[in-house]
Amino acid sequence: MPAEIELKLGIAPEDVTRLLHHRPLAGRGRSRPRTLTLTNVYYDTPDLILQRHRIALRLRHSGTGKRWIQTIKAQGRVVGGLHSRPEWETDTTKGVPRLDDLPDSDIRRFFADDGLRQSLQPVFTMEFKRTIVHLAWANGDAVELAVDRGSIRAGGRAEMLCELELELKSGSPSRLFSVARMLHRAVPLRLSNISKAQRAYRMVAGTPLEPHKAVPAGTAGRKRDKVTAGELCSAVLEGGLAHLQANEEGARLSEEPAFVHQMRVAARRLRSAFKAFAPLLAPEQLEHFQEELRWLSDALNGARNWDVFVARSLPAICAALPDEPGVNWLASRAAGERGVQRERARDAIASRRYESLVLELGAWLAAHRWHDTALAQMPAARFGADVLARRHRKLKRSARGLTALDMQERHRVRIACKKLRYAAEFFAPLFPGQRTGHYIGALEALQDVLGDLNDEATAALLMQDLSAGTGEPAQQRACGLVSSWASGLARKQLPAATKAWRAFTERKTFWPRPRKGNAEGKEAKGGA
Repeated sequence: MPAEIELKLGIAPEDVTRLLHHRPLAGRGRSRPRTLTLTNVYYDTPDLILQRHRIALRLRHSGTGKRWIQTIKAQGRVVGGLHSRPEWETDTTKGVPRLDDLPDSDIRRFFADDGLRQSLQPVFTMEFKRTIVHLAWANGDAVELAVDRGSIRAGGRAEMLCELELELKSGSPSRLFSVARMLHRAVPLRLSNISKAQRAYRMVAGTPLEPHKAVPAGTAGRKRDKVTAGELCSAVLEGGLAHLQANEEGARLSEEPAFVHQMRVAARRLRSAFKAFAPLLAPEQLEHFQEELRWLSDALNGARNWDVFVARSLPAICAALPDEPGVNWLASRAAGERGVQRERARDAIASRRYESLVLELGAWLAAHRWHDTALAQMPAARFGADVLARRHRKLKRSARGLTALDMQERHRVRIACKKLRYAAEFFAPLFPGQRTGHYIGALEALQDVLGDLNDEATAALLMQDLSAGTGEPAQQRACGLVSSWASGLARKQLPAATKAWRAFTERKTFWPRPRKGNAEGKEAKGGA
């Protein structure tokens, strides 16, 4: 089956010339750059049946002559910006999809329906100039670099298009990432997890950006003893990177707090995954990714903390203290701090450092090399049983006397709870059943209560910072009242924490008893 394997990256129009004249790039070119004028017309039914089946039907004209090329693409995979999809091309004429004698039996059956054929119509058009450079290496690797500049017209709307595509013609997909990283050092580039067609379909439907939550690792349908620790590690990290990237555009462009929150969750899940699978990875590699993910989490934390305070805590405070001097000032300062921290988060997401992190993680997923190959080949269920048992024991130790713990001790319990929950979700596809669901559900309920306690503790810390920045008695009094209010709420929630803890301890674990010497090596140190 012919397959298209490519990286898609956003690039600013003003950086295109600098990229095309980048000296290392010129040294790899097999010929001088050439520019084509392209028109793409995509077909679908009025109710977008092709989109729902993840099939694309495109007719392309190169701007010279009468030749049109039809391309059909089927559903593929996207990992860290690396797009891989089966595709079939054939010659056709303008406005005439050619749907007979298609080479793939599944695609042939799909387009055999007469009603579908008759209802096909153009749904959007792309017109752009494509500058192409062919790159080659001595080992046989070959990459086509294409810069597209133009517009997408869909649903009565038009959007500018400026994109870099790196398509693998021969060799290893890791070559695409090495080229992208080399170019990224010269000009800012942004990995894209969506294609031009997906962007256009969103324009047709007028679909707004929506926050995306994490999804289970892609091992469904495989027997438990057939999935290795290395395979599950790759699947979990792929899912974490997809989770991060799925919320990136919304975090940069939208005021909806959930995008930043989901990116923060994705970064923490990735950190937790690296810790869980630490014995499989080279120590220096592990340390690098942990450091970069910790930086990203720190950059997003402030926005999340102020979002929670402004959206949840502040309305109750204003309602309870309508005549208290200083409350209006507090509301104004909180909104201002929220804006500052949101800009800090956006700056981090738009930074070269963030894009380098995404490119490096994508490159590792495309050509990962295990530090311990034997351990990577261990059945994931055996490996997971050891990780889960350790994290389960650590949570039970840290939560002794839960209601009597101070703020820092409860914070450590919450971290232990979060690590265990993430690990349980990573390995859950290997252990389907009610016991797994009940265990994770009880763990999630405990984490929610501990999270509420942490939010109240965070509100008190935020008020300390605001109070330290003002000398006005009324303003300091307002901060003090809010701190006391948050502490009171935390005390009221302690019985709920006790109840959630008891419910969790009554749940049976869902993994088999670990074998002695299982998963040699320990998880990486450090908080989540």
